Amino acid sequence: MRHWLFILIFLIAPSLVKGSTEPSYELSEYRLMVENLPEFSIRDVMLSQPNEWSPLPSNRIQRGLNPEASWVAVDVKNLNAEPLEMVLYFDRSNLDRVSFNQTSRGQVIHSMLSGDTLPFANRPLASHLIGFPFELKGLEEQTLYFQVTTAGAHNYGVFLLDRDEFYDRLLLQNLVFGAFFGMQGLLAIYNFFVYLISRDRNNLYFIGFIISTIFLQVALEGWGFKYLWSESMWLQEHMVSTLAPVFYLFLFLFLSEFLSLRRNSVKGFLLCWGVVLVQVATALATIFLDAFNSAEFGVGIMIFSSISGFAFIPAILKQQKPAYFLMGWLFVIVASGVAVTHTAGIFMGPWNINHVYRSLLCGSLISFSFALAERMSKAREDRRLLKEVLAGQVPKTVLNELLDHPDHLNLEGTEKTVTIMFLDIVGFSHSSSLLKPKEAFAELKDHLNDIKEVIRKYGGTIDRSLGDGILCFFGYALNGRDQSDHASMAFRAASDIQRQSVQKILDRSRRGKAVFPFRIGINTDKVFIGNLGDQHKIDYTMIGNAVNFASRLESACNPFKIMISTTTKNLLNQYEYKEEALNKILVKMKHFRNLQEAYEYNLYFNNNEPIIEAEKIYWSFVGYSTRELRYRLSNPGDIFIESEVGRFEVVDFSESGFGVIGDNFLGRGVNFLARLTNVDNRLSQLLDQQSLSKVNLEVCWARPSGTRFKHGLKLTGLNSKQIEYINYSIRRLFNTAELNPQESPSQIDKGSA
Repeated sequence: MRHWLFILIFLIAPSLVKGSTEPSYELSEYRLMVENLPEFSIRDVMLSQPNEWSPLPSNRIQRGLNPEASWVAVDVKNLNAEPLEMVLYFDRSNLDRVSFNQTSRGQVIHSMLSGDTLPFANRPLASHLIGFPFELKGLEEQTLYFQVTTAGAHNYGVFLLDRDEFYDRLLLQNLVFGAFFGMQGLLAIYNFFVYLISRDRNNLYFIGFIISTIFLQVALEGWGFKYLWSESMWLQEHMVSTLAPVFYLFLFLFLSEFLSLRRNSVKGFLLCWGVVLVQVATALATIFLDAFNSAEFGVGIMIFSSISGFAFIPAILKQQKPAYFLMGWLFVIVASGVAVTHTAGIFMGPWNINHVYRSLLCGSLISFSFALAERMSKAREDRRLLKEVLAGQVPKTVLNELLDHPDHLNLEGTEKTVTIMFLDIVGFSHSSSLLKPKEAFAELKDHLNDIKEVIRKYGGTIDRSLGDGILCFFGYALNGRDQSDHASMAFRAASDIQRQSVQKILDRSRRGKAVFPFRIGINTDKVFIGNLGDQHKIDYTMIGNAVNFASRLESACNPFKIMISTTTKNLLNQYEYKEEALNKILVKMKHFRNLQEAYEYNLYFNNNEPIIEAEKIYWSFVGYSTRELRYRLSNPGDIFIESEVGRFEVVDFSESGFGVIGDNFLGRGVNFLARLTNVDNRLSQLLDQQSLSKVNLEVCWARPSGTRFKHGLKLTGLNSKQIEYINYSIRRLFNTAELNPQESPSQIDKGSA
């Protein structure tokens, strides 16, 4: 407030100090004559008759839109003996051509002309005001004639002041115009600081536009450039300085907003900065090339401004908070309307139209600056929310790009070929029951964070955490970019996770820490991926059978192993895996009648000791051992199981199932109907008596054993009496021996056969 008070005192102080003085000269009334001849010289004007002149009620000439030049005459008399230094000036500079003639006793004693046709000494003063200085001798009466030509309406004031008063008025005018341009300069600085915070290049474009607008107006208002003006410069200044900024502002906003340009793209850079450079070029071409010196140019500018201005309305409406944009648009529309109607003589007032126009233009620039700042504030909030949602879910490079370029975020649903990875912590429910809830939560968080770090390292995107598991995918990022080697990246990530898992179990066991094995399933196929959330929350996920198959591969996988689909295997480079570490496996898939082929990969195929040791550590931690009595056949192979998924030889059995070996590798969870029999069919005949020769079996575990595969099969769909009868029949017909728990097959899943 004190600063504004100081400025106000500074502006009015000269008039307070000077006070009132007696007039030192006397003026007659102003007279007007309209030029009606093609070449009307000053000599013709001086010889004209008094009845050819019309008296003017004031010093303001208002003739409306008229192509004919105006001749104005006024008599001035010096009341003192000393000569007076005086200036005749106009309050509007948007005129085409002004000539000034000072006469005494029927002779022209001094002439001046706007433009560059006369020497510097005979040109008007360089300022916003068209000032013609002259000397009035003591006690002498002279007649001043001046001719005004303008493409716009004749609406300007004429003032006669002594030179000191004129320079006081000029100082005030300069302060006013300086305030306009200073305000625009402050807006440029303001937008620069907004840019430093938001890093939105749209603010840089707006800064460039503001600076180019200042340059155009300052140049064409005559600050240091008027001596270069041609005779048609008044017309050029009126058309270019007043109307051009409106057109370029609307064009700039139309390109940057309505077309929704990506402001950090090359296209946006070229178009937005192109408008800025064209505006500067317009000023230079106007000054140095005598361009844009026709009324047709002004009419064209007015038409295009209106079109681009109303085309900007959709851009306003699509803003979430359009108040500042709408206010700025209204300011510009009113400014251009005032300029056009005043120029055309439709509406003429006594005020200085330049001040009104520039006030409205400054208001529009302020409004648009606030609109950008408000959008910056919202962008920062969106950036914060985006970071909260995506941090830890996508690779850092993708996250940083999305934070810097939110418009790159692609949430639209689309069909993409990706590699899906399911990961699950084996037996977490049972393991966590041995820990305090706080410890279990901390352990789970620690393990999942390590897993996520590996996934992000290889460019994966985490779809969601599944309690004690993770669903992620490779090959498509939220910035819309594809990853061609997604299958390889997923396989490498899974390999690193399982290596770290085994090593972590071995290390943690020495410190008495909880241990958690992993299962991983990987599948490559087409999915539909996009945002299932609403305006309040992003829920970026994928759906499709490929996701279900990846989940099934994970559940069919053995701990410390990686299960991959055939499509994933075919996309891997041969040097990325060892062929001998792959085992073809058959897995059950929902809604598929036949078993589906997949591959289980063992990172420790040439040395299983780390896995065996890790399994023992896990079972020791959970305190689990075989609870059921198991019996070993004296001659393995005496009993075999026949089914559509293969033939298996029974090695041992328990109350709930069988340990078998066969040539086919079946995944966990596979269910099938099988027939229990032996070479002479005695077992099947005995079981037939209770309708038990065919039973339902489920694979509980499976692992390679040399060139064949061992399985743990569990009887399903039977009651306790039926299971007891099967066990009784086997023990009755075959030699069996009770199996020591330490000799039982190694299996991680509690309740396995």
